[in-house]
Amino acid sequence: MDRTAKVFAGLDWGSAKSSLAIWDATLGRPQIVPASPGKAYVPARVAFQEISRGGRRVVEPLFPLPDGWQEDSNSLEFWEIKNHFAAFGDVDAQKAIARPVFDFWRRILGPNQTQLSVSVPLGYSWESSSTLSSAGSEAGFDRCEPVTELLATVLAYLPYWQKDSTHWGNLEGARSVWVIDCGSRDLNLGLVLVQRRPREVQQGPSRLDFALLAADCLEGFGARCPDAGPERVTAAVARSLPNLVKAAFERSLPDWQGSKPEAKRADWIVCAGGGAHLAPAKDAVKTQLQPLLGNSPLVWEKIPPTDVVATGAAVHAAILGGQLPIRIGVARRWILGVRVELPEDQNFIEISWPDDEPPFDFERAFKVPGRAEKPVAITLSAALPGGDRFVSVCTFQIEPGQFLNSQDPVLLVAGHLEDWAQGTVCVREVNSGTKLYEKAFRLP
Repeated sequence: MDRTAKVFAGLDWGSAKSSLAIWDATLGRPQIVPASPGKAYVPARVAFQEISRGGRRVVEPLFPLPDGWQEDSNSLEFWEIKNHFAAFGDVDAQKAIARPVFDFWRRILGPNQTQLSVSVPLGYSWESSSTLSSAGSEAGFDRCEPVTELLATVLAYLPYWQKDSTHWGNLEGARSVWVIDCGSRDLNLGLVLVQRRPREVQQGPSRLDFALLAADCLEGFGARCPDAGPERVTAAVARSLPNLVKAAFERSLPDWQGSKPEAKRADWIVCAGGGAHLAPAKDAVKTQLQPLLGNSPLVWEKIPPTDVVATGAAVHAAILGGQLPIRIGVARRWILGVRVELPEDQNFIEISWPDDEPPFDFERAFKVPGRAEKPVAITLSAALPGGDRFVSVCTFQIEPGQFLNSQDPVLLVAGHLEDWAQGTVCVREVNSGTKLYEKAFRLP
């Protein structure tokens, strides 16, 4: 098998579709790879069917699904696999669902050595992202690295900025790029700070530093929500943007050595996704940012929104593979908190702030209201400021019998964040001092 040719590819691990792009060195930018003649992508639906083979009953994965395929008593279908992937919990189950997708694109690309970057939602934990990468490697990709959809959307336009001396020069002074991503279920707004560090002879290639400043998820405005018309989209954006602006420009950015984020430089907009509400969201963001920031943002529209995430993931793979003289640095700006899922409620309790500098210790006590007659699910989460985009770091469930005092028990969540990648967490019942849970965790 000839494995001398090297390919740098990006996979859009989408809810509605799966698509792939490869880096084209001649053009200096990625190109979408057809999934089949006349089709750029395939629906993100994986099925498993039980069939007879050689006198034995075996389970066979199907991806993509044949036209007219329907689930029956001998089959099981998983749809919107991106949204459901992290919920499976079991690593083997996650890999079983992911492998048919990776195997399909591996066959499309042929025997070439391929370095792949796969997009992941901001809400994926480190464990889910790692499992996805492992599944890609097991499918035959020489390297499989995760890249968040937020970052991939910005990276998609990097080749265009490089070829324009004015825009490339602007990045030296830092620019904050607004990201509008409308998928099948929700509309995501985010803000990413980008700064270019000029190349120095002793230090090798140029460096692009990215800081994830703020993000918000507007549920109910995706492609599967046809009733959310332009007026509702505009109103939702109007509620979200002031919070994002405040979170981005009125708080410090600890893990960042570059220029301070400035509102006047948040003047670029990039769009992604295939949801019908993308256009009104783009118009609303552009219109409403002008009075908030005092300038009129520039909307970049050189790439079809449906292709942006795969294209950006391919740029990411090309950078990691040395095809572009650039290094990537990413600064995190998480708020650590606890999400408590009570029998009839759910809330987020903050236990750190974006201007906290690791290493630091954290703790927060809270009361479980009422009698603890049902299990209480508690999730240590990380969230970007400005909205409700959460990353589940680790989840634990406390059974009623574990509480010494079942009437209004009080829990203490305490831990230590060593750096912006890892830490430990411990949960105790305050009344008895009993340790209910302890675990090391990693941030995505």
